[in-house]
Amino acid sequence: MRNTNLSLSRLLACTLLLALSVGAAAQTLPLERRSSTFGLGYASDYDSYLSPVSYGGMALAFDYETWIRSELFADDVFEQTYVAGSMADLKNEAGNGAAMDGYVDVSYALPYRFLRRSRLELFAGPVLMAELGGVYNMRNSNNPAQVKLDADLGVTLQAAWHFHLLRNDWRLSWQADVPLVGFFFSPSYQQSYYEIFYLGHTDHTMHMSTPFNSLSMRQFVRLDLERPNGYVRLQGSYGINQWHTEGNSYRHDAFVLSVGYVHFLQFLSPKQAGL
Repeated sequence: MRNTNLSLSRLLACTLLLALSVGAAAQTLPLERRSSTFGLGYASDYDSYLSPVSYGGMALAFDYETWIRSELFADDVFEQTYVAGSMADLKNEAGNGAAMDGYVDVSYALPYRFLRRSRLELFAGPVLMAELGGVYNMRNSNNPAQVKLDADLGVTLQAAWHFHLLRNDWRLSWQADVPLVGFFFSPSYQQSYYEIFYLGHTDHTMHMSTPFNSLSMRQFVRLDLERPNGYVRLQGSYGINQWHTEGNSYRHDAFVLSVGYVHFLQFLSPKQAGL
């Protein structure tokens, strides 16, 4: 009888140790969500440095997003990395002028999940945003191109709702990123790039951005069809990026509908992977 009790005690101890090791392993195996989408939409540009009229046309776009629970902060803090690119073929309203633009956007956010109730989740946190691109106006022979460069610190607001429909699990989410303070590049009125980069006249080409002179925002609405190995994603996005100086004004609007796929990755430590 004593040997039986001893065997049971050892069995319970081994089971407890195994459960603790599994739980510890689960905590050290972060699950990363990655998504890629490709889409088609409409973009418009107004740049007083290049032309006094607006240009608009079809745009092609893609984006890539990663989402993972942060290991540096609390359990409800996540890391979101976002990279996007777009190109557009533009024409003016009269149809006698053409332009092209291209942009690359990068951001890094730390959304904090401050509410998780039933199927609803709410997030808010800081976000670092940067954009690099340019506009080429085919009618402007003196200064045909304009470089776009800006970087900002802002806030991200997000909401997600999980629901069941047609025998499938769905996730509907909304996100808004609003820049609050940063800087952007803009030549002075009628200042050429020859003066800036060859003669070195760089004064007053970098400007501080705030909501008073650069009220911008980007928004996303995403619908994910949850499958065992990943999601199918439908996404609608709208972004406005603008700034105003004493000599120039600029505004870029883009609306894109895209489709893509979301998949998950589980990372192992070198010891767990046998390396």
